Amino acid sequence: MKPIVVGSVFAAVSGFCSLAFQTLWYKQLALVIGIDVYATSIVIGGFLLGVGLGSLCFSRYVNRIKNLSLGYASLEVCVALSALIVSCVLYLGIDPYLSLEDILGDKALLVYSLLLAFPPFFMGGTLLLLIRWLEIELKKTIAGTLYGMNILGAVIGALSAPSILMPLLGIIHSIWLVVAVNLMLAMTSYFLITQTHAPVADTSADKQGHIVYRKTLIALYATSGFVAIGMEIIWIQTVVQYMNTRSFAYATILSVLLLGLMVGNFTANRLKMSPEKSYAALLVVMLSAMIATILPYLLINEAVWQTQLSIKSLIFETVGQAMASNAIAFIFIAFFFVFFGAFFFGCVFVLALKIQKNEQSHARFSGELLGFNTIAGVLATFVVGFWLVPLIGAINTVKVLSGLIVLVVVCATRFSQYRLLVVTTCTLLIVATAVLPKNRLSEMLVAKEGGNLLWFKEGIGNTVAVIEQGEGKRKFRRLYIQGVSNTGDVMASLRYMRLQSYIPALVSPQPPRKALVIGLGTGITAGALTNIESLEVRHVFELLPEVREATRFFQGNYLATNQPSDIDVFIGDGRHQLSRSGAKYDLITLEPPPPTASGVSNLYSDDFYKLAKKRLSDSGVLAQWWPIATQSVEASRSIVATMLNNFKYVTLWSTEVHEMLLVGSDEPQTLSFDQASNFFSSNPKIEASLLEVGVSSYESLLATYVGSRKELEQFAHTDTPLITDDYPLLEFDEWTNELVITEVMPELINLFTIVPTVKKERAAQAKLEQDKLVAFYIATMAAYEKQPDIWLEYMNWVLRQDPNNEYFIWFKPDS
Repeated sequence: MKPIVVGSVFAAVSGFCSLAFQTLWYKQLALVIGIDVYATSIVIGGFLLGVGLGSLCFSRYVNRIKNLSLGYASLEVCVALSALIVSCVLYLGIDPYLSLEDILGDKALLVYSLLLAFPPFFMGGTLLLLIRWLEIELKKTIAGTLYGMNILGAVIGALSAPSILMPLLGIIHSIWLVVAVNLMLAMTSYFLITQTHAPVADTSADKQGHIVYRKTLIALYATSGFVAIGMEIIWIQTVVQYMNTRSFAYATILSVLLLGLMVGNFTANRLKMSPEKSYAALLVVMLSAMIATILPYLLINEAVWQTQLSIKSLIFETVGQAMASNAIAFIFIAFFFVFFGAFFFGCVFVLALKIQKNEQSHARFSGELLGFNTIAGVLATFVVGFWLVPLIGAINTVKVLSGLIVLVVVCATRFSQYRLLVVTTCTLLIVATAVLPKNRLSEMLVAKEGGNLLWFKEGIGNTVAVIEQGEGKRKFRRLYIQGVSNTGDVMASLRYMRLQSYIPALVSPQPPRKALVIGLGTGITAGALTNIESLEVRHVFELLPEVREATRFFQGNYLATNQPSDIDVFIGDGRHQLSRSGAKYDLITLEPPPPTASGVSNLYSDDFYKLAKKRLSDSGVLAQWWPIATQSVEASRSIVATMLNNFKYVTLWSTEVHEMLLVGSDEPQTLSFDQASNFFSSNPKIEASLLEVGVSSYESLLATYVGSRKELEQFAHTDTPLITDDYPLLEFDEWTNELVITEVMPELINLFTIVPTVKKERAAQAKLEQDKLVAFYIATMAAYEKQPDIWLEYMNWVLRQDPNNEYFIWFKPDS
């Protein structure tokens, strides 16, 4: 087999392993330190730091290694074994981290970051040894080709880890597989790399300064790395609004970024240019990278996202697969924003190598370039993510990065023989930067979503906005996180969010004194707790500080009318805070983002419920939000099955047509009709707040009851897989659309029963209240299935039965 083929395959497989490890470590680390931006930064920063230090370290010795076969195989073995060690440490979970945090405080994060730098350190040397081997075999350098193949493997690793490996194997078994691949690569390379007595490279030319403008090239490529990683952070924060918050969306952005780097690398590698022309091209390419980065923000308009929707519809009509249609739509918008900028960034490495005259030292010089490039990326991770974006916003940060490119290129232009071309391109970048509006990000959001922007703020790793939409009595406000609608104060939301606080308090075996809400959102669920007089402690865990600021814009959450001391809001990952807290709660209710969003599966897993039970009092209850239209029917069965696996008593409540509520406890829940009547009528605040959302009596409150364990076991089936931390199946659930409600709702309607303790004289009224809900649900399904006659028939019946119900009136058909 030709050495160039062998080397290219080795580079690709090595790249695959590296990005697969990085993706899987992020999933593990999220369970240890949380899913916030710090977890992302530690993975990216630690990974890049390891690669950078490894590249710099091995670049000093790569030309002195004689046994390249043993050297390369040894490095790959070190990568595999150290990756296994890191994975095992992360597999131990949060307890070791909390113990370390007790000793070191916040410095425990640094320890884990350095831990994650350990395997990439060895990765930093593998590519250099391949370059050195093929330089000897082919009598020429193909560093650019090997680097491109390494990136190709990284693209495959970034995409396959969340879309193939984890769905098939789970997290830990995926890691074992990648470790096995790495070890097979080491063993194969030992036999196929034939250089066991490689000559020591002549580096005298290096000492004599025959590498043209060595320090300048390193500075240019380091600047390129800083800006590219900075833009990756900004792309993830800004482009996702045209996708969604599933893991595949983030993987798509990363993969398109890597693909652009690879294509740029291969394109530049084919160019035949003198060192002088290559130097001018390098300067022009760096400027062009920022121009290509800024242009999409200037050009994005309705035509672009309508084209994205048209492509999505066309693919769905052709193949009938929601996953395929969404994936193509994601790739389209990622290409629009990311690919062309990444393409130009990808050209820089090869052009820098073309300027070098002494090919004997390409392996060493490649290590120096890659080392400083990745270390600059580490710096960008923290400077851009934690300082610039929160301080001045994403768009202004883009302007700063453009200014940095201009400054460095202008300083380097004095060495160029083609200054006119460089100056012209530089002028174009300055103009593009100047005309980019600083509020462009909020403009993009409003243009896409419509409505009036009330509030917009960029934080560390996120953007949060409040937009007012609708007209007249149907005017409402939505909360957008990362440009994606999460929730709002529309009538349906007011109803189910208040019930998420009231129902668990109603069925609690003992009147709850301490309550916890995981996920603040609009503040409606948390605010409803202030109306429950038995509560003495009301805690809220919220991931984003900006969300806490946004709650003041939403109606019906009572937060503006209560004292701040009534509710204590703690910022941070909810699950992580629950692990750290020693408090016991009588009531825990969850209002996270949709279950299929990245990282949210951790709040629906078997492991999470076991943790939550440690924080529940003996008579405590846990209420879990179950949106029935955001995942497949099979995934919904897993949500129910996982809850049943952890609580002896589980009841199901229908809080809104799109939402269900699972309430679990280990003591019998009180479903007394008298208790419901007392709960409803003894507290005027609760009675008034329920009346506002269409619950006008205790019969209508209990009409939301669907069933208990018997009915839920019928829905869940016995062979349904559980959601676990290692197998977060919600994250790779099949893609669905709103029509999934027409699949799951008929099954749930068949489960509807009357509360067993209802008195005979009240049974008929309770049954009528439940019939009205069922009729409304049938009308909703008819609307989704585009059956207007059936929708109108059932809606008119519901409104005749209950003409003053605010919930039904909200959906009242126009006359």
